[in-house]
Amino acid sequence: MLKINNMSKAFLVNGNTSKPIFNEFNLSVNKGDFITIIGSNGAGKSTLLNIISGTVKQDLGEIYLNNREIGQLKEHMRMGEIGRVFQDPRAGTASSLTILENMALALNKGQKYGLKFNKTNKIEEKAVELLKILDMNLENRLNDSVELLSGGQRQAMTLLMSVAKMPRLLLLDEHTAALDPKISNSILKLTEKLIEKNNITALMVTHNLQDAIEMGNRLIMLHRGKVVLDIKDEEKKNMTKEKLLDRFKNADDMFSDVMVLS
Repeated sequence: MLKINNMSKAFLVNGNTSKPIFNEFNLSVNKGDFITIIGSNGAGKSTLLNIISGTVKQDLGEIYLNNREIGQLKEHMRMGEIGRVFQDPRAGTASSLTILENMALALNKGQKYGLKFNKTNKIEEKAVELLKILDMNLENRLNDSVELLSGGQRQAMTLLMSVAKMPRLLLLDEHTAALDPKISNSILKLTEKLIEKNNITALMVTHNLQDAIEMGNRLIMLHRGKVVLDIKDEEKKNMTKEKLLDRFKNADDMFSDVMVLS
């Protein structure tokens, strides 16, 4: 479904020093996988999502999505097949537009626009249908500006918009980190519901070790741009914080990274 072959990426530091993030990195993701990704700051988690989405261009290597090489495509050319939710609830919606206008943008994703939004009755009906899933009464506030919504409401709406056109792949970049624990838990439950309901393949970066263990069918840990842990299925179901920590107790640098996450 998603395959990354021999991908390398380095960034310039202070304008002249090259800092490698990935070096001949490989990753295979099966259709229907829901992968949680952990790792300390600088491990390459967000950079990986940026490269997959096209926000950042890899230096070397190939990226295949559904057997199509997308590594050379610009970001907007990947948008029809990739949905993404960021940490900042404001990043996924247009504040100056109404709830309906934002939903129209999501539902018309990949189509060309004129000077007017395509807000047909059919679009409005679909928007109402989708918004009811959130159970936040937003379907009765279609003409309200999105800037009036709380952070949790905006993030829930962003998540809904990201799957409205049934993307092949959903990228979640610490999408609950800016929310309080109660709202965060509700967004995580919504995440699981939408992914399962639509059978979407997903990669979720998180700093919460317990969430990484409990959610999805596969867990990956990145360390210095490499996959140092890849557990799935029954092994993941039986994983605990204690078992995870025990794996790295003899590797000081990785153990400290896991401890930060726990």
